[in-house]
Formats: sequence, structure tokens, C-alpha cells
Amino acid sequence: MKNAFHGCFRSGEERVVIVGSDIPGIDQDVVSEALEKLNSTDCQMVLGKALDGGYYLIGLSKEAEKHLDLLFHGVEWGTDRVFQQQQTICNRLNVKMKILSHVLQDVDTPEDISVFEKEIGIPQRVLISPKLSVIVPVLNEAGQVEECVKDIIQKMGDKHQLEIIFSDGGSMDETVEKLNDISETSSVPVRVIHSEKGRGMQLNAGAAHATGDYYLFLHVDTKLPENFDDTSLKCLDIPGNIAGAFKFGLLYSDKGACSWFSRQVLEWLIWLVRWRCRLFEFPYGDQTLFISRQNFEKVKGYPNYPLMEDYAMVEKLRKCGHIGIAHGDPSLTSARRAEKHGALKIIGINACFILAYKCGVHPETLARWYYGNQQTVLKKKK
Repeated sequence: MKNAFHGCFRSGEERVVIVGSDIPGIDQDVVSEALEKLNSTDCQMVLGKALDGGYYLIGLSKEAEKHLDLLFHGVEWGTDRVFQQQQTICNRLNVKMKILSHVLQDVDTPEDISVFEKEIGIPQRVLISPKLSVIVPVLNEAGQVEECVKDIIQKMGDKHQLEIIFSDGGSMDETVEKLNDISETSSVPVRVIHSEKGRGMQLNAGAAHATGDYYLFLHVDTKLPENFDDTSLKCLDIPGNIAGAFKFGLLYSDKGACSWFSRQVLEWLIWLVRWRCRLFEFPYGDQTLFISRQNFEKVKGYPNYPLMEDYAMVEKLRKCGHIGIAHGDPSLTSARRAEKHGALKIIGINACFILAYKCGVHPETLARWYYGNQQTVLKKKK
């Protein structure tokens, strides 16, 4: 601690607070109180008392730096006398000290786990063996769902902690029938739930039926990286990350439908998206967003939009914390639309819709434009 204080003061800081890493009860109010006390002229040091006789927080002002060489000398660390001994040393050195109003408990033994669970709202079971719900919105995707289920199961590390939920928006083909058949023979739970049409509504409906501790929102034509459960949970374990996504990648058709020029444009797009995520933490839905149940409920889920729901969701998440990008391989989204209609055309259409959304056009209107445009394109192709 002495070196940490010295380093911060040398870098120009006037007030420095150090907290323990095993105190789940520390929050913004505790830190704010410590800084407020250090701001006063009659305080050079603050201590937060722990229930076990130690302290969970110590803060110093620049004026106390001259006492650092002796401030911690003689303290019997790891005993129930630490707080009292620190007070005695401060009095002997004439350091002006104040004590925080919050008395908190640290987590040192297995018996203290219940305190941790109560403070952060996450049971021990979730920390040891979390369950993952993969939620897939579908609409008339009978040709895709079987391959999607196989890919999820194959890429998942711990299959005992997995469920797959398909949220159907009113398919008119054999999507639901195929999924019901798959659920009867699948090695992991596969369920179909029915929802109002629209990705935002379908994703929220899937989450409402999910039993997992973490949610992973997958597009039916996206292939997950190997051991996606492990890499996604590791990403969410990073302090400050409220949600995460995988790196962006594209899966090209084996038929060679993509021209050389379109392929170069799409490779440029992949590079651009990865830099966007690195600099601005702004992934889209085709990068497979994942989040804990707790944080999903905190932001009140996806906006009930039929289009732009992923963009609006990321906007909400960025106000609450960081959106991490998982290390390792990317998720691969099908390039079928770009192969069919041309890479530049698809990129241009997507950019125009994002711009229209940012200019205030409602997603309901955008959805009518977007899906109407798609139908027109298909008719022309026929």
C-alpha cells in the first residue's frame, strides 16, 4: 500500500483511496464518503472498518504522504487488531483521521460466501456452474434450424449447462415442426416459444422463457466459435463489462457466389467492424451479444423494435458499462445477402438505415422500408 500511495502522489494525485478486493458491500456511496472526508481541511486519512477487526478502505491526502514510511509499521496484519493498531499509529503520528459510517464484512472463509451472495445478488451456484441460454429468433427458417442446433451443441464446452430457445415470430413454413422433432432427440434441451413478429419482441420473449443465468442472443445463420461458453463467460468476468460480443466474421457460400470484388469489399468490412468494436465498443447483433440475466433485467431487455433492436440495445448497454469483445475466434455470419445482392449494395442499405435511425426515423417505419425493399429486390430477381 505504501508503494501504491507514493506512486499516485508522485503522479500528481491529491487524494488516493485504496479498497479491498474481497468486500462485496463497497459501493459508490462508500467511496464518495471517503473522498468527501478527505476534501475537508481537518482530515488527512480515512478508514473503513471491517467487521473482523481490520479495515476495508484506507484513504490519504497528499499532506499525509510524509508519514508513509511509519504509517503501517508494527501493524499485525491478518488479525482482529489491525483497525485498532492503525488508529493508534495515526494518533502517535498526529495524522488527522476520520472513520467512515459504513462497517462492512469481507469474504475470507467459506462461511462468508452467504454475505457475498446477498450483496451482489448472485448465488454461489451461478459462480461455480452457470447455466447458459442460447436464444435464437426465427421466422421461416426451416432450412437453417437443424444446422443451427448442431453447431451450438458441437461448439459448446459444458453441454450439461445449456438450453436452446427458438423464439418463433409466426413462421409459415416447417420451422416449428422441424424444431419440435429436433427437441425430441436432442442431447440438450431445445424449446420453441411463440412470439409477436419482430426481432426485439422475439428476443425479449425468448429471454422471458429462459432459465439460464446468462443469455446469448444468436442469429440463426451465425456460426459460433469453439467453446463459446467459456470465452463469453471469461469476457463477462472482466471488471466493468456489462455485456459482450464475439469478433465479427463472415461465412461465405461454398458455391462461389461471391465475386472477387465483393469478397474484397467484405474483407474490408470485417476489418472496419473490428476497429469499430475496438475503439467504440459498438458491436451489432450479428456478433452474438451475451449478457447475464441480472444485467439484462437491469437494462429492461431489448427495445421492442422490429428493426434496429440490436443498435438500440448496445446504446443502452454503453450507458451502464463496457461491452467487451471476447478473445479468440470470431462468430461467422452468413454472407448470403451480400452474395445475392452485392456487397456494396447491402453495406450501403445498412448504412442508410442506421443514419435514418440516428436522424429520428422510428424503427417501425424503418422495418416497413427495409422488408418492403427486400421483397422488391426478390421480385426483380425472379
